[in-house]
Amino acid sequence: MFDFYRDCIFEVSSNFNWYQLIAPFVALIAILISVWNLNIVKRNQKIQAHISILSIQKDIDDRQIKFNIINKKYSEIKYNDREKYSDELDDSFKQYLTSVERLGVLLRTEYVKKQFDDKTWKDEYFTLFNDAKNIYDSFANNLILKHSVKIKNIDEILKSWI
Repeated sequence: MFDFYRDCIFEVSSNFNWYQLIAPFVALIAILISVWNLNIVKRNQKIQAHISILSIQKDIDDRQIKFNIINKKYSEIKYNDREKYSDELDDSFKQYLTSVERLGVLLRTEYVKKQFDDKTWKDEYFTLFNDAKNIYDSFANNLILKHSVKIKNIDEILKSWI
């Protein structure tokens, strides 16, 4: 009986290769490196999402300043001379609202929601969206843009935040 066990052990040990012992450890190290790389990719995606939001926010700020400057010029000019600036005012109005709408689209996407699942955007952007809605309501009646600018995302975000 003892010979049988000795023969089995000898058979296993004679066919033993070191790679059979090392292979599971190499696989484990490969899995750990993959998990580490996946975390780096997730972090980079979060950074890219944040950069996108900040880029659109800067665009909104620039366009709002331009709109405010043109609106001030427009309001200071005599009624007869306003036609020169009406197209420029319309364009700046449209560009401003379009950039706010782009931010609304971005904030409503699943991509951003997954990247910032614990983030509430209401604290940062409620005033911005509310101001854009108020500007739209007050200016859209006076300008040609009433039907050319859609603020669907602005409206939906404000409804969900109220």
